[in-house]
Amino acid sequence: MELKCPKGDFTATGDTEEEVRRQMEEHARTAHNMDESSAKSMLDQAMGKIGGMFKR
Repeated sequence: MELKCPKGDFTATGDTEEEVRRQMEEHARTAHNMDESSAKSMLDQAMGKIGGMFKR
């Protein structure tokens, strides 16, 4: 599975949602200068909007 950053040229890929989330959180912190809390909050909101995408 993969998830593309809407503001950049980055795509997180992984076998599990956890792997993709970890990569996206790291990207948000390093590429977009977000603190850990903001990165997690933003990703939680995004994942809520695309809910079900990772469910098999």
